Amino acid sequence: MNLSYDTAVNTTYALTGIAAIISIIFYLFIGVAIIITLISLFMIYKKARKRPIAAIIPIWRELVLCDIADKKWWYIFLLLIPIYNIYILFILFKELANKFNKSAGFAVGMIILPYVFLPILALKCNYKNENIMVEASENEDEIDEDVIKEIDKIEPIIPFDNDEVLDIHESE
Repeated sequence: MNLSYDTAVNTTYALTGIAAIISIIFYLFIGVAIIITLISLFMIYKKARKRPIAAIIPIWRELVLCDIADKKWWYIFLLLIPIYNIYILFILFKELANKFNKSAGFAVGMIILPYVFLPILALKCNYKNENIMVEASENEDEIDEDVIKEIDKIEPIIPFDNDEVLDIHESE
């Protein structure tokens, strides 16, 4: 019996087992990071009053991101260009960060570590719209009084007065 052959085989089996365990841990980490990122995007889209389901549908996700960042829809084609897509992603994330009152440095963090910075954006930050601020609260059923006051200030756009409608019907 060759002792060196048995030792080599046992060592190979041990290293294969260790490599398998490391691979499983790595893929679990990647899977958790993807799930955290998708849930964060879901919450960000909900705060921005977009359809949250768009967070899990690939092309629609980028279209909604362009919409939130006030960019044109064709920016998704620029995301397909290698190397240049990092710059476009920075532009989109910078505008997204601006909508949540964050800096360009935060946008860099969203590119490098999205599974850390996107949950911060989703959980801790307020979405800024031109007309209304939506406050982040622990209880979503709670309505902020300042938001109600801002909504009351907005006058509806009506093309004509109700009296004019009555005049039209009376003349017939």
